[in-house]
Parts: sequence; C-alpha cells; structure tokens
Amino acid sequence: MKKVISFVLVFALLAGQLTPAQAQVLKNTAKGVSAAVTLGKAPLRPVKLPTTINTNGLHLAPNFSPAIYTQLERNISRAVLKQNTGLQQVRQALDLPDFKSLAEGILKAKHLPGHHNWLRTEYVTLALHGYTTAEQNIQASSYWKQDLTAKLPAVELLKDLSFSHVFQNHPDVLAQAAEGLTDASALALFGTREDLSVLEDFYHKAIGTPLALSAATNYARACLRLAEYDRLTAFSRETKGKYAALFQGIAQYAVLHKLPLSLPVTPGKEPFLNEALRSYLSTYGEHSALSADSSHSATVLWMNLTAPVSVRLPSFTAPAKQASKPAVLSELTLTLDPLKTSPEQLNTGAVSHPTAGTETTVEAAPSVRLPEGDIAPVLDTPAQKTSLVQKVRNWLGLGKKKQAAPAIEEPVKVNSALQRASLYLASAVMGLEVATPVISNFGTSFGLSLEDNILVAVATYFPYSVGAFFANYLKQKIGRKAALNLGLGLMGLGFLGGVTLCGLDGSFVAEANAMLHFYKTLACITIASVGGVLVHNSVGPMITEISKGESDLVLQKRNSYTELARAAGMAASFAFPFVSTAVLGLDWSLTFALPIPLVAAAAIGINSGRLPNTKPVKAPSLAEKTKASLWEKTKNSEYLRLFKEEKGVAPLLTGLLIMNAVEVSFNSGFLLLLPSLTQNPSMQYLFGIAQFAVPFLLGRYLAGHFLKWFPKNNMAIATALGALGGFASLTAAQSNVYLLTASLFAAELGISTAFTLAFSRTAKNPKTQDRIISLIVASAISCAFGPMLLTDLAQRFIDAGLLSTQGATAAALLGIPAALASISALLFKRADKAAQNPLHVQPQPIEKNPTLWQKVRNFFKK
Repeated sequence: MKKVISFVLVFALLAGQLTPAQAQVLKNTAKGVSAAVTLGKAPLRPVKLPTTINTNGLHLAPNFSPAIYTQLERNISRAVLKQNTGLQQVRQALDLPDFKSLAEGILKAKHLPGHHNWLRTEYVTLALHGYTTAEQNIQASSYWKQDLTAKLPAVELLKDLSFSHVFQNHPDVLAQAAEGLTDASALALFGTREDLSVLEDFYHKAIGTPLALSAATNYARACLRLAEYDRLTAFSRETKGKYAALFQGIAQYAVLHKLPLSLPVTPGKEPFLNEALRSYLSTYGEHSALSADSSHSATVLWMNLTAPVSVRLPSFTAPAKQASKPAVLSELTLTLDPLKTSPEQLNTGAVSHPTAGTETTVEAAPSVRLPEGDIAPVLDTPAQKTSLVQKVRNWLGLGKKKQAAPAIEEPVKVNSALQRASLYLASAVMGLEVATPVISNFGTSFGLSLEDNILVAVATYFPYSVGAFFANYLKQKIGRKAALNLGLGLMGLGFLGGVTLCGLDGSFVAEANAMLHFYKTLACITIASVGGVLVHNSVGPMITEISKGESDLVLQKRNSYTELARAAGMAASFAFPFVSTAVLGLDWSLTFALPIPLVAAAAIGINSGRLPNTKPVKAPSLAEKTKASLWEKTKNSEYLRLFKEEKGVAPLLTGLLIMNAVEVSFNSGFLLLLPSLTQNPSMQYLFGIAQFAVPFLLGRYLAGHFLKWFPKNNMAIATALGALGGFASLTAAQSNVYLLTASLFAAELGISTAFTLAFSRTAKNPKTQDRIISLIVASAISCAFGPMLLTDLAQRFIDAGLLSTQGATAAALLGIPAALASISALLFKRADKAAQNPLHVQPQPIEKNPTLWQKVRNFFKK
C-alpha cells in the first residue's frame, strides 16, 4: 500500500503542472522602427529644398490617424518605460507624492548618495515622459557638463585598449568612462547649441578608445536634433568616412524627412553596432545604450524620443497611484511594432519644434493607462491535449517554444505575494537534507564502518561543489524557473527512489547484500542533493527578479527570507526522525517519504504563480576570447572574471569556505562529546536539536535585523559571535553539558546569521548574483572534507598520547574551528571594505604591458 501511495505521489508531482501564460518579450527593434517610419528604402543622395526650418528642433508631423497614434503611444511608452524601474524607489527615497515633483526633488537631493545616478538615469526618464520643465533641463545640463568634464581623465586612460581588455582588467576605469558617456547621451537629448562644443570635445578625447563611436554618435545626433547642419557636414568631412554607417543612416533620415542637409557619405565596412558595449551601457539606461548603435533605425528611434511629448505621447497620463508591484521581467527589449500604413499616411517632414511655453495640441486618440513597473505582454492560448511525456518536457522548460505573441493592451495580473510564497516554499524544500540527522542510523542498520558511514555526508554535500557550476550553466540555457523545476523533480525522484527501490518507507529491512543496498541509497541521496543545489541556485535570483525597483535593503531582506525558509526545512529534517518513531510508531527510514508531499506542493506553487522564466545576465562577449590560448580562455572564464567585476568576492568566498568547515566541525564535535556528558539517549537527541536546529533557524531570522542594526560589517560581527561561542565552549567541553550547549548555540547562531547575510549580499548586483551564489554553494564542499581532516588530527593527538579522547576532540573540533572563525571575521570585514565604492574615485593610470618588476610592485601595493 505504501508503494502504491508513492507512485500516486510521483504522478501528482509530474502531472500537476498548471499551464501558465508565458510572458513573451518582443524583439527585432530595428525592424520595428524601420517599418514604423521608413516603410521602404530611399536613395542616399544629397537633397536641398528651399524650405523654412525652425532651428529649435525637429519632430514628426502630428497629423496621424487615431489608430496610428494609439499604436505609437503604446509602443514608445513601452520603450521608454524600460528604464523606469527605479522611479518608484527614487520617489520613496525622496518621500514625494507623485512623479511631477520628482524631477525637482532629484535636482535638490544633493545630500543623498544616489543623486548622481538619478540625474543620469531616472531624471532622463522623467524628461522623456514630459515631467520636467525647460528650466529644470538647463539645470540638469549644467550637472551633466560638469560631471562629463570630471570623467574625461578616465576616458583618456582607455586609449589604444580594446573594450574586452578594459572590461576584464580595469572595470573601475571603464565604469567612470561609461558614466561620462551617459552624461553625454543625456546632454545630446536635452542640451542646447552651446553644449555642442562640450560633446565635440568629449569625442576628441574619446578618439582611439572603445567609446569613440558612441561619442561620435551622440555629437552627430545632437547636431541633427538642433538643426546644426553645417556643423554636422563639417564633422562628417572631419571623420573621413570613419563612421560610414552613422552618416549613411543620418543621410537616409534627411532624405525621408526632406531636410536641407547634404552629407558626403563614404561607403565603409565598419560595423554600426558594438554589441558588447551596448549590453554594458544598457545598465545606465536605454538613452546611453542607443549611442553604441549608429544604425539608421536607432537614429530614427533616438530622434523620435527627442520629439515633444504632446506629439510622441498625445494622451499620456501619469500612472495612477497604487501599491508598488514587483516587475514581471528583468528586462524588456526596446521594440516598436511595425505600422501597417502607407508612406502617404505618415506625412512626415521637418516642422517647427515648439519653444518653451508653447503648447502643441493634437486630436485626442484612445490611450492606454500605463501601470507602474514594466509591461509584460502575454498571449493566453487554449489548453491543448498533450501526452504525459510532453507535459514533463513542458514542466522542465524543454518543450517547443511558442512564437512571440502580439502586444495586448492589458498586462498580466500577477499576485506578487503568491509568487514570493511559492519561492519561500521551494526554499524550505531545498533545506530537507534528510540523511544528515539519521547518519548514525545508517551505520547501525547497514553495519557500516566509520569510513563507510562518513560517505553519507559526502553524498549529501559533495554535489554542492559540482552541481553549483552546472546549475549556473543550466540556468543560462533553459532559464531559472526551468532549472528550479528540474531541481524539484530530481529531489522528488531521489526521495521516491529511496522509498520504492531502497525500502526506506518506515519499516526498513536490509537486503542480503547490505553494501549494494547502501550504495543504492547513496545514489538516491546524491540525486536528491543535486536537485536541492539547483533549487538553491535559483530561488535567490528569482526573488530579486520579481522585486525589481525595490531598495537594496528590501532586496537583501527578501533574499534573507529564502534562507530563513531553508532553515525551517532543515529544522523539519531533524524533526522527521522524531515524528516517524515517537508519533507514527515507525522507524527512522520514513524520513525519506515525509518530504514527498512538500516537494509536490512546491512544484505546484512554482508553476501556478506566473513566475517568469528569466536567465542570468551574461557578461559582454569578449572578441579576443576565441583567439586566445587555453590558459587565456581559462583566465577569461566568467567565474574568474567575477573576481574583477565584483569587489570583495575573493575574501568573501574564502571566509565562507572556512566557515562551512567550522559549522560542521562544531556540530560534529558536540555530538561526539555528548555521550561523555549525558547517558540518556533522548536527552542527547534534544541537546542536538537545541545546539544546531534551533539556532540555525533563529540565525536565518535575525539576519534581516542585522541589516538594520549593523549596516556595515554585519557579516564580520556575526562571525565574531560564532568565534566567541567556540572559544567559550572549550571551558565546558568536558564538564557541563548545559554550558557547552549554550556556548555552541551562540556559535551556530552567529554562523547561521553570517551565511544568510552572505546570500542576501548578492542581491546588490543582479548581474553577478547567479555566479556568486554558485560559488557560495560550491564552498559547501568543505562541509564534507573539513571535519574529516580535523578528526584525523584529533586521532593523531590521541595516538601520540598528548591529549585524552575528550580533550583531543575539543581541541581539534572546537578550538581550531574557533580560531578559523576569527580569521573569517577579518576576511568578511575586508570584503565589506572592498565593496564600498565611492561615487567619485580618481582612476589610476593604466600600465600598458607592465614588466615583471612592475607586476611584483603592484601586487605588494595592493
């Protein structure tokens, strides 16, 4: 009967998939823009028309049909809203009631740390939406020019270097130069004729650097926007065909809009798009990323964004004030749908740009009210009959991908609380390490030696080291949600295999070949552990993904809650043996059957909450990577580059590697000392729960409070508490069980808090979060081999007659780990110090091809 129930559970796990509406991300930006404006190709020839042009600027004529207006409004709004994820956060930080006062608040908030970044990104978004005045734009332009001038030294340091080289070896200098380029992009959008000299000077400084094309694109488009055609023609002659694609696109734009502009276009073969640079600049806003694309379609989109809001968005209204909702997707591709109309209907041309105080009105058209946050268009299709195999493939995210659906008016309604609850349930499931609490029962039931019995711990923790890297690769291929589903499936498969194939159903009887039976059980433990690794590597980034736009504190707290849920699952693992024996009257082996309903519930929750199947953010592709040697490719791998991209990763991971061994050593030493302090087996079991399970859960809870209590060095403080508890336990290791329990309770409380803070710390940078989590999880390999080495050291003390059994155990498994915890606290303090990146750091000169002596000198300087 138990086996029948097990089969029913596995079918419920595999077939209980609810078909969610799949979020479709629109693509092909260039095609959409080209179809919306050009509708065909025109010959590139100089055109001069005797027409009167108001030199204040250009925009598209506003006499479109209502249907065209509705489509333009929807698509351009979606394009602009791509960078609007931070407005809600900025508004909350400034404590302002609406968006209309947000621009003024940003300009005045010079005392807040995010003031510089807000002016480069969020202020530009507000200006594109029409929430700023001409006076405010002039005030913002003065800042952009000042900051742009300050960033010129960083730009000059990039001369004669490739983007991939700078990205790998000098990320700080590249970040400052990119900030200057973002200032230039904003100045090109909203600056005046007086600002053109600043953009021209920036271009001359950028010649010979990876930012040269972007600087030229900003300057040329600014000249086009301000109708400085003579200046643009002179710039085209000056470059001597170096940026052929840029000027070809501008010339085509001039022909289509009948502008009095004649450009000496020179054919060229240089690419118009730097994909790696565009991907890097996208973090600074779409207006900055467009500078890396000099194509005609990108020029059309850029010029349309500079048009008056009354023309570009004729009926745009401020988003209704409502509760903040997390973003559905991590990123929306900038896309304009093609307009199905003829060129005559568009009626484009050069017309007057309204000056400050002039109001342009057009015929009202049906509008779409835009909610706060990103828009995720989806297509709900009727459920189709599929086979069980197809359902399994779809559940794992391996089924045939649906084609992109057309945009619809209303976004998908999602329940953010339900999404987070389903992820927290999955986090609790990943903590179900059911083999660890009954490791001693394996030894007695299978008749194992100590060397064989320790394989249970190895089967539990070794997959963390290998599976962590596989998990990140898998997420890049099939997505985070699909990887999480696969992890839940493997956990269910491992537990079901233990129940059905190994007889771990509450009435365990060893087979005739006990070792073969044991190895089959180890295989089931390993499969379930690999599944737990996949779940562990996915829940944190998915929580960050659905919480886009929230503050860093909220992101870290929500990530800490995943570890709190994992601690609850871990505590349940320790309670399962007690429930199976004392409550249900069965034996220890039922611990493999009890988690199966929880795994099924987590799978149903994940797939009924409309969670997006996003993928990790990839680092920009490196052009030289394919030509490099094997050693160079190894150095340029995404995990080794992480140590340059993210400050403080090296001491952070080193400290966590040590603390994994410290945590398990404390617990193992406590369990080994208990029999000499109390002879009651039930009391030993209760002391074990009090020393590990309770503080493990409590530490996950306290992590959120530590973020408030100790904004800086919180991991170091928590680890120091663990070290102090370890040293205090030495005084009672051989005499007082209560004092020993209390001391190691405090030690585990600090260690659990530190690990939770480490996972929550990764939410600060979503681009590197997946890779850092993979390395943190991989550091758990020291849980398997660290205590083995310390136990061997204790045995050597005993064999040499230096210490008694209890003394050697206390020294090796309590004293040495306490000292190692002190070292980890210093490493965590160093990691926090390295992660503090001031807004304005003077870049250090880059040494090109340094000598061996210079490398040694620089190493000791660091």
